[in-house]
Amino acid sequence: MSKFTITVNDAHIERFILNMLGMLKNNPAIQFKKEGNNFLITSTAQENNLMLAGKPMTWEDLVAETEASEKDYENGKYFTTQEIRNDFKNW
Repeated sequence: MSKFTITVNDAHIERFILNMLGMLKNNPAIQFKKEGNNFLITSTAQENNLMLAGKPMTWEDLVAETEASEKDYENGKYFTTQEIRNDFKNW
């Protein structure tokens, strides 16, 4: 079983985490619940690895990455789904 907790004290980050967790709602092996400012995520399936690839990030790094992404979006620095699909066709 895998288990981890995320503690959130910011409304923007909370919405981000809720959106991300919403992607897991159709996977019966992964459960999550919110208790106060904590999000508890567990997986009962042995094959579910809840760790992300890459080096671990501190909370501060995650917030900085999220804020930078929000600024990029506000400044029009993003790709549409169609642009990404077109790029895939050229691979």
